[in-house]
Amino acid sequence: MRIVIIGHTVGVKRCIEAVSGSEHEIVAVFTHPRAQHQPDLDIFQRRAEHFGEYAFDVFEVEKEFDIPLHEYNDLSQEADLEAIKSFSPELVVTVGCRDILKANFIESFPHVINLHPFNLPVFRGAGIDSWMILQDCSGSLQKVTCHYINPRIDAGNIIHTIEYEIGVLDTPLDIFKNRINLLGKLLLSTLVKLSNGPYAGTPQDENVSRYYPRLNTHRDGRLDFQNWAGDELAVFVRAFSYPYDGAWITIDQRKIHFLKAEFYPEAGNHPFSFGLVYRRSDDQLWIAVKGGSLLVSEIEEDGKRISPKAIKIGKFLNQ
Repeated sequence: MRIVIIGHTVGVKRCIEAVSGSEHEIVAVFTHPRAQHQPDLDIFQRRAEHFGEYAFDVFEVEKEFDIPLHEYNDLSQEADLEAIKSFSPELVVTVGCRDILKANFIESFPHVINLHPFNLPVFRGAGIDSWMILQDCSGSLQKVTCHYINPRIDAGNIIHTIEYEIGVLDTPLDIFKNRINLLGKLLLSTLVKLSNGPYAGTPQDENVSRYYPRLNTHRDGRLDFQNWAGDELAVFVRAFSYPYDGAWITIDQRKIHFLKAEFYPEAGNHPFSFGLVYRRSDDQLWIAVKGGSLLVSEIEEDGKRISPKAIKIGKFLNQ
């Protein structure tokens, strides 16, 4: 099959690597405008030591794989649609595509599919790595899902799935690396099914479907020491941890980000003490929380690591 990929991230690279040497050919890659890539590139640079080779810039596709790369403006417009048609693809694959494809696009090609790196229909939407941590999926089996695209978000018939496991203490970046490595294998398995003739796929069960919106750390990542239990605070810190800027608190008009925290249950904390920094060392902060203590060991301010001793003892957080 002649394949056009639409999207970005290292998932595109994994698909190219998987298809290379097979009977199929990726003839072009299309991606959203370069300016819209900047937030991702900023994260890659800021967290370079954590991303490693997973910090893939899709604009390296031509140089690394000798595959044409094109920026599109609006996939619902005729000009961009015709640009994709010019490559005569038998299959269009989206991998992290930022656009919602409309009927006129979907009907223009024999097959239009999405490689959704999460379990459908339970996890539709974006920012799912963090949402899975928040929804108590750590330590569970999840799935990457290939499905047909229809005008509804992540709702088309399922073609193929592959299971993967989320570690008990995985950060969003750990989950990202784990699932993204499966996309090439997912694409190859899908190609086998599509190459054997018409394949309708399996309808999704709308009774268990859930849609989750993309999270923004600086808007959504505030910790609530007054109302959340200690274990809930620890999970929240992990959900906004690497590669993101970290869950945050305010103290003396400073915005402090926590990237690693553990909860230790113990009795005796009155609600008045919740959020109190009652001990500190070179390595950790001890904070009184509902049900025990939160021990915070990785802290940043303005994107730079700071010592726990930069936080004054006896302070209340978010007050």
